Amino acid sequence: MKIEFHGELSIPELKQAIFELLQELEDEYLIRHSKNISLYLTPTDGTGDRIYCKNRYGKKIDNIKCYGPYRSVTEKY
Repeated sequence: MKIEFHGELSIPELKQAIFELLQELEDEYLIRHSKNISLYLTPTDGTGDRIYCKNRYGKKIDNIKCYGPYRSVTEKY
């Protein structure tokens, strides 16, 4: 399933848009689980011009891996 958001959004706006979409997927389409999710983001400066993500050493960052939210050991039992 491909999902697209168009136009420039601030991070708080993007969070809200994603939250609303996930709520719709649950309520309207009865989707309860997903795996291997990719999120492609084009960072901008607020005026639509592209910027590049860099770490504290100035190295350009192209990929970030995430393994989901922290899960407490007690959730397994």
